[in-house]
Amino acid sequence: MFGFITKPIDSGELMDKIDKALRLSAGNSHNKQQENWRANILTRSQLMENLLSEVKRLAQGDASLFIHGESGTGKELIAQAIHKASPRHNGPFIAVNCSAIPEDLLESELFGHRKGAFSGAFEHRQGLFQAADSGTLFLDEIGDMSSAFQVKLLRALQERQIRPVGSNTSIPVDVRIVSASHHDLEKKLMMVGSEWICIIV
Repeated sequence: MFGFITKPIDSGELMDKIDKALRLSAGNSHNKQQENWRANILTRSQLMENLLSEVKRLAQGDASLFIHGESGTGKELIAQAIHKASPRHNGPFIAVNCSAIPEDLLESELFGHRKGAFSGAFEHRQGLFQAADSGTLFLDEIGDMSSAFQVKLLRALQERQIRPVGSNTSIPVDVRIVSASHHDLEKKLMMVGSEWICIIV
C-alpha cells in the first residue's frame, strides 16, 4: 500500500497522492530497466557482484573485451550483459563459435564474400561483421583460430574495416568485439595485449 486518504476526500490531497504514486512507480520501472542488463545472471556471491560491477563499468566504453574462463562458467552470458549495459544495446548482438566453423570458411563467415570468389560462391554474401554493425560481435572460443587468421582479425580491429573474400575494396564497420576462450591467450595468441581488456570469470 502506498498511502491513504480520509473522507471527505480532499481533491488537492488526492492529486498529491496520485502524483507521488506515479513518481514512485516511474522510479521503480527505471531501476528495473537499469538492472535488466544482468537479468540472466543470478548470483549470491560477492565476488560475482564485484565482477558484474566491473563488467558494467567496462561496458560503457568501446574497447575490445576478452573474457577468460573455463567451459561452462557463463562467458556468453557475460558477453550478453556487456552488450545490454553498453551504449550499443539497441544494436544487434551476434554470437559465433569460432571452433565450430572450419578454418577455410571462417574468413567468409566473418567478412563475407563476393560472387565467384570461390567454388560455390554463387552470390554476394554479407559477413557477420557487417551484420553486427552498430552492435556487438561475440567471438566465442577465439583461441581455436589459426595464427594466420589472427593477423587478419587484428587488422580488421585496428582499421575498423573488413575486406570480403574476393573483393578489392575494404568496407568500414562500426562493431564492438567481445571474445572469449578457455585457453590462456596471453601465452598462445598475439592479439592479447594493448588491443584487449581481459575479464576473468
